[in-house]
Amino acid sequence: LVGGYFAWRPWYFTSFWDVFTYWRVWGHSIAHADLEHLRGNMLLLCLVGPSCEREYGSPGVLRVSIVVSLSVALAHWVAGPRNGVIFGASGLAYAFIMLSAASSFQRGHKLPASAVLTWVLWVAGEGWDALRGKQDGV
Repeated sequence: LVGGYFAWRPWYFTSFWDVFTYWRVWGHSIAHADLEHLRGNMLLLCLVGPSCEREYGSPGVLRVSIVVSLSVALAHWVAGPRNGVIFGASGLAYAFIMLSAASSFQRGHKLPASAVLTWVLWVAGEGWDALRGKQDGV
């Protein structure tokens, strides 16, 4: 049930005549594959979200959320596996981690090693999954 209303599909299965397409382009960030996926994303968002909101304000965080959700949907639409769908706010959690690191960098501090490590581990994990042909991305 949830998959039909929230899952964003690659261009092979997207119809712009379907009214839900316009909802799914952003709504995929709300639904999650399972409770563990939801819990992990909410934990990360609760850890880094307040500092981002303090630094950029609620409208700024909302703008970042919308842009990231649309960017993730577009990337998946163009380059996603033919049989894959996306759910979740993992892209938002990652964006807020990087945004939090960037805010300290903008204040004249050095880029935190934790941000660099997060980026390296994420890119390595995604690359490894792509090389192995993993389809779910969760």
